[in-house]
Amino acid sequence: MASARELGEVAARRMSAWEQKYPIVGQVRGLGLLLGVSFKIGEGEQDCYCARSVRDEMLKSGVWAICDREPQVRLYPALNMEKSVLLEGLEVMEAAIDTVSRKGTTVGDYPALPSGNVGF
Repeated sequence: MASARELGEVAARRMSAWEQKYPIVGQVRGLGLLLGVSFKIGEGEQDCYCARSVRDEMLKSGVWAICDREPQVRLYPALNMEKSVLLEGLEVMEAAIDTVSRKGTTVGDYPALPSGNVGF
């Protein structure tokens, strides 16, 4: 439990400036290691396209995240994850946010891919 609590605090510190730093970030949330980032973009575009684009950039770099029909990307890291691995994943997420913030959305209106929360 202590390790999970510490990792949650590490993640909160690492993500704390994203709302001010990136105009597409609406809100950064965390409850322990249940982490989420909500996105917002300009007129005429769907906020969920922004979230999907961030997730797509993360996947290209080998980091899996949850994103479906909502304008958010969620992460549920393992409770026993090494701190360095968590920080590496958050670095990839920030790089993805930066890319989408600068270049715009790259993923649009496709069916949301199963992300671990869809039953079959």
